[in-house]
Amino acid sequence: MLISYSRPAITWAITGTGASFITDPSALTNGRPADATRIQWLSAASPAITDFVTLTGTLATPISARLAGFLLPNIPTAIPDGVKVTVSGKLSGGAVALNGNSTSTRTALLPNGAAASWWTFPAATIDTIIITIYNDRNGSTWATASQYVDLGEIWVGKGADFHIANDLQVDNQGGLLQRQSHNNQAWPLAVQPFRVATVNLSPMTETVAIGPNAAQDDFQTVLNAISTAQSAVIVPGYLSRGYGPSQNGTPPPTITTATIDQQRLTRTAMLGVVDQPIKFQGNGDQYFTSPIVFGESPP
Repeated sequence: MLISYSRPAITWAITGTGASFITDPSALTNGRPADATRIQWLSAASPAITDFVTLTGTLATPISARLAGFLLPNIPTAIPDGVKVTVSGKLSGGAVALNGNSTSTRTALLPNGAAASWWTFPAATIDTIIITIYNDRNGSTWATASQYVDLGEIWVGKGADFHIANDLQVDNQGGLLQRQSHNNQAWPLAVQPFRVATVNLSPMTETVAIGPNAAQDDFQTVLNAISTAQSAVIVPGYLSRGYGPSQNGTPPPTITTATIDQQRLTRTAMLGVVDQPIKFQGNGDQYFTSPIVFGESPP
């Protein structure tokens, strides 16, 4: 499982003729995808699929990034599924290659009706993240001149891989809340469903658990980061079946379009928060944790 954490503060700018932020862009990184950020699309009178809007995020501090995500809110005015979106990074103004799954994807429809794109890659130090949104929905235009559209959340964070036992549990919560009217008639209130994952990690060696670990941050460091942050991301499965790290506490030796399963990445990635304290126990060179219970903040 890939755990992504330590997203820094990000300052946003938007470029494209006529494009602008209509609402506060800081909502792009507030941990609440449903708290939409509205933008105005390009003012071109004759839209083409080659038209694009660029969102440039300047990180408060450089990070060694492993995961990026673009989430749309589950509302009719959001960017739809099938839209071409690219991600790129820079460090001190120079381009940084994010060589994982394809940096050019299309927003994929999630089971709850929202859309998202996720990218994972080997650790790359960046201080700028660039999301480019095209007026290309499966080969046809989707936006009109000066149209208002809504965005949800943009994630970029560090990452560390840990083995999980084969008993991942995901509960779908929310749905309908039953209420009664003044005459005691059924009055259901629709609530956005959300996932709660319960993950058991495999036992770890002392190097993986408390370090020093040259391959990635030790688990104790990651545990502190996800327990104190406004939001984090877990990705229980992002690699093709039968392919994974050679040992616990190390990233896979190769992360490419051939080894990443885009469907698994998109469908299992969850942005949210840790729902309960995580116990950490050592026994000789073996370290164990209590189940990680992670609650999704749905789009």
